[in-house]
Amino acid sequence: MKWLEENTKWIVLGSVIAGSVFAMFFRYLGNLTIFYIFVFVTSLVVLVKGADFLVDGASLLAKHKGVSPLVIGLTVVAFGTSLPELVVSTYANLVGSSGISLGNIIGSNLSNIAVILGLSACISPVIIKKETLGFDMKFMLFVSFLLFFLCFGFFEFSSSPVLGATDGLILLFLFAYFLYRMFNGAEKQKKLHILAHEKKPKIQRDLVLVTAGIAGVVVGGKFLVESGRSLAELFGVPEIIIGLTIIAVGTSLPELATNVVASLKKRYDISVGNIVGSNIFNILMVLGIASVLKPVPVPAQALWTDMPFMLFVSVLLFAFMKTGYKISRKEGFALILLYVLYLGYIFTAIGARA
Repeated sequence: MKWLEENTKWIVLGSVIAGSVFAMFFRYLGNLTIFYIFVFVTSLVVLVKGADFLVDGASLLAKHKGVSPLVIGLTVVAFGTSLPELVVSTYANLVGSSGISLGNIIGSNLSNIAVILGLSACISPVIIKKETLGFDMKFMLFVSFLLFFLCFGFFEFSSSPVLGATDGLILLFLFAYFLYRMFNGAEKQKKLHILAHEKKPKIQRDLVLVTAGIAGVVVGGKFLVESGRSLAELFGVPEIIIGLTIIAVGTSLPELATNVVASLKKRYDISVGNIVGSNIFNILMVLGIASVLKPVPVPAQALWTDMPFMLFVSVLLFAFMKTGYKISRKEGFALILLYVLYLGYIFTAIGARA
């Protein structure tokens, strides 16, 4: 395990190089399906590892500047785990793939609750603190229902469902309020501190990590969207399905890794807080930025199938949390089963339309 941790960067670099070589090989042979699959997987690795580097670099940089670890956890880490969704959804919307843009967020929030938190509960029943059911969980439910309402395009005076600039500004305003509450609450619990034992903090190393992370996220996000669009065209699958499934699960890998480790260590506060915070960030920050830059058309499937299911799962999670202040293994299994049934339904619907 120690060897794996020490050589992670070389393993990732080798995987990226190998994936690129294989992709070009199949491109040369004319097998576009295998080529796009290799590009997709390689881009996903670059995207997730880039976000990892960015979080590490930003966290170290913040510590060296005397910022509280609690504030770092509530902002830098939460932002970092939502960074893949931000890049993918924003870029997809700008290039005209709104199905991937919106599908990625709905799918990520669904997989966060049903798959990741469900899997965490299957590993070890998740104990819920009373404060978790206070502002954070209720705020997540509020912004989820608000998103559903905004998708009808009332504020944009649109005849078709759309998320426009006005909607985006509303989401970003709420995001600013959420950040204010987090910073305010964090500072009441713990004052800023400085690492006194580090006489010469390695700021340059931190900046290199941040720069490498940004580059990885931007490049990985671009090619992930492009290869996802190409796969959708090759298989004749709507872009929103690609966004709801493989891209959504892929961009949720940071949350998955965090929650599995937290569950094994019985750090339930991290396990639940990571999911709730990530879902709030996805809706307010990611869709807020994406819709301000360019209106996001809302497909009928997203409005009448995917989003209502996301709301149902969110309310169900709240109900599970209220019963005994824990998510049991049975409830975790139920969440995973619901997600499997949901996937079965949407793919069956695709087959019926084909």
